[in-house]
Amino acid sequence: ASFAMFTGSAGSPSSTIPARNEDQTSEEERLLSEQKFRDITSYLVSAGYFRARSPNVSPFEKVVGGMSWCITHSHRSVDVDFLFQKARTTGQNIKLAEELVHCIRAMGCPIALQAHQIHGHDWKRVHPAIVWLIKNMFETRDEKQSLRLFSEQQFEKRYAMYGGDDDDDDDDDDDD
Repeated sequence: ASFAMFTGSAGSPSSTIPARNEDQTSEEERLLSEQKFRDITSYLVSAGYFRARSPNVSPFEKVVGGMSWCITHSHRSVDVDFLFQKARTTGQNIKLAEELVHCIRAMGCPIALQAHQIHGHDWKRVHPAIVWLIKNMFETRDEKQSLRLFSEQQFEKRYAMYGGDDDDDDDDDDDD
């Protein structure tokens, strides 16, 4: 590993710090983050967002796309405008992550998620927000389904649809 050395006045190393671009994440943290990302993609696929299993999609796009998909399928009325598109700059990615965080906060998400956690692949912090979004999406879907069924029942009560003819002509009895 490459280390930058700082020397004391006597010329002996007083401390070592990792080089500027070297990953400082412990092996344990890296493995935990990888597991959380696998869990996130598994949850998204199980919920119906199949793009999360594509090997040609970056981790950021899988998570951001999955979050956008969950928000859209939750049918919540949120006042936010974001456009998910490929080939974005880093600034556009951060802006998109900020919009998603704003949106899930507006939906009542209790998880204190930050945009830099999404952009920085801090999957341990993103994981609970994804779980909340998926649960919220299914709860909302179930509420909408119940409301739809209730509406159909009310319609049938008021405007009962009768199958068959209302004519009293019985052509089957004319076997003379």
